Amino acid sequence: MFGRPVVCYLKQKVIDFLQARLRLKSFMATTMMALLILAFVLPKELGSREADKLVFKEIGEVIAEREGNSHEIYIAASPHSINWISFYANLKYRGATCPMRFEDMNSLKVTKYKIFISKLVENNIRYFLWEEKRWPMYFFFRNRKNPKMFDEVGRWYHQDTGLMVLFYLK
Repeated sequence: MFGRPVVCYLKQKVIDFLQARLRLKSFMATTMMALLILAFVLPKELGSREADKLVFKEIGEVIAEREGNSHEIYIAASPHSINWISFYANLKYRGATCPMRFEDMNSLKVTKYKIFISKLVENNIRYFLWEEKRWPMYFFFRNRKNPKMFDEVGRWYHQDTGLMVLFYLK
């Protein structure tokens, strides 16, 4: 309630000071005041707002590097991550892409390993991003009976998703 009048009062005092000490006209003092405010506020705003999302960019770029840009790349990931990863994986693809291959990603969360594999194959999905906080633990199938179905491409960590492991379906 008292914040705005105090800020206006202080702003006017700084302008008066600049006019008196530096003998600046009102317009120049006001301009200098605006530049001072920008000098202190702007650098913080210019910093990366999405710095924590760089891991998703890196994952998408790894996929794009492996696949090239000749076709749309389909990925199975949680709704939390799919838009970011699909965007970067398909960034140089010349067509329009749709990151959400499924209306409901939970349809992939089946309990039978063979059904999961068949759903990926049916939908031409070659990459699966397992996320510790988003997928059930039984989806971490590194120790499954048939580990030859997947190659582990890489591992990353993000505070919102926990450990992320990218798999490629052979």
